[in-house]
Amino acid sequence: MGKESGTDKYKEVIALGILALLLAGFCISKLIPIIQSYYDLTQQVKNAKEELVNLEAQLKATKEKYEQQKRENAKVQKTLYAPTIADLDNDSLFRDMNNDIVEMIALNGIKTNALTYKSNPEDDSFISVADKNMYKVDELNFELVSDYANFENLLRSLYKYPYFLKIKKIKIVPYQHNPKIIIINFVTRLYSKSMPSGQ
Repeated sequence: MGKESGTDKYKEVIALGILALLLAGFCISKLIPIIQSYYDLTQQVKNAKEELVNLEAQLKATKEKYEQQKRENAKVQKTLYAPTIADLDNDSLFRDMNNDIVEMIALNGIKTNALTYKSNPEDDSFISVADKNMYKVDELNFELVSDYANFENLLRSLYKYPYFLKIKKIKIVPYQHNPKIIIINFVTRLYSKSMPSGQ
């Protein structure tokens, strides 16, 4: 009789142990996805924080670059070209400036396919209100072959050019056989006094 009750107790302990193991296994199986989700969420938060730090650094760098560009822009002072000799025709008056622009294009590794000139275009807003005897305009219409980087460098060079000019038109078409090469219709207008300064 004592043996049977001992065996029953032993069976109960085993049954309780098995039940406890099953219950623990069930709880673990339910907890693992929760723990995994928590880990994934923690990782996502960490990644988001890192991305935020990177974006803030990029924003700061962009703001600093913008402020530096503003400071540089404030230093640039353009003047209106004035000849050293009086009574020049348009071709002679703009010869030096035209040569400067053509040379700038070549120095930036850009090929000129075509170039036409137009003196004192009637649609120019400056010349329409200015004294036409005192001021002259020369329009240069280029067809250029370049890549994006060289053309960007040309625009930077033109920005630094000391005399006042206006970019009238930029039309870019990628070259059909190589999209890294671009065909550019580039129109710029140069401005000059017709007489030397002081006259």
